Amino acid sequence: MEVGIVSPLHRTEDPEKVKKAITNIFPDCALEEKEHEIAGKSPSLERFREILRDLRIRDTARHFLTGKIEGDRISFSISKQAAYMGKISFGGTNPALGEIEIEIMDGNPDKLIEWLTYEGE
Repeated sequence: MEVGIVSPLHRTEDPEKVKKAITNIFPDCALEEKEHEIAGKSPSLERFREILRDLRIRDTARHFLTGKIEGDRISFSISKQAAYMGKISFGGTNPALGEIEIEIMDGNPDKLIEWLTYEGE
């Protein structure tokens, strides 16, 4: 599994706050700041999974993520503002506030989504 993360960096945004938004969801993410974006890779989806559980949005996440599968890839976005608060709000809710683009490459995306949203704990 490989998790790629990219967030546009608008000139009005504080790069440290954008980094905090990303690391709130992906704490092990190695980030690189470029001129107009912050990008990185995360070795883990553990925190993402914990947040889905804590917010009790696993059913919503399962439905949303299943619709974002393309071959071995799951591509979607989450709200920067929600991520800054340690929460997950899937993209499309208010793009004016900015989004974090996430791309997960996995040989079995259906199984990965099942693991992320499994309720039997």
